[in-house]
Amino acid sequence: MTNKNPDGTTLGGTAVAVPIVPDSTVPAALSRESILAIKDIEIEELFIKQWDMTVWVRSLNGKERDDYEESMVETKGRGRNQTRTVKINNVRASLAVRTVCNEDGDRIFNDGDVAELGKKNAAALNLIWDVSSRLSGITAEDVDELVGNSEADQQEPSSSS
Repeated sequence: MTNKNPDGTTLGGTAVAVPIVPDSTVPAALSRESILAIKDIEIEELFIKQWDMTVWVRSLNGKERDDYEESMVETKGRGRNQTRTVKINNVRASLAVRTVCNEDGDRIFNDGDVAELGKKNAAALNLIWDVSSRLSGITAEDVDELVGNSEADQQEPSSSS
């Protein structure tokens, strides 16, 4: 039996089968299933000096982040009369109830706890805000954009001649 190269030329010598071993440094093939199967929620341990305890803080998923940002914007009116304003009341507590979790990543607060948690030490809430924001990819520019969009929506529409 003559062994052939893929281009049809004859191989010289004896053909040897070489097993193909997947390289563990090569990422899995891109597919819907591979992306949806990834466990990408990050959890970080955080010591809160003001509470003399350790809490765990998790990143938001995409929907949770959208819900959080939506909770910060109040829309009034309809059509050309619609205005949007950014509500910053309890913004740190609102993020904390969504991201403080147990060591398994399960939330320990519910959305109804925002007002009560907002009564806790501001420095403690700010520590949680900092970690939650970093893990969730929330930047100062994102906040500025929310405020900027809100201010732009509040301006009177220009009339064209």
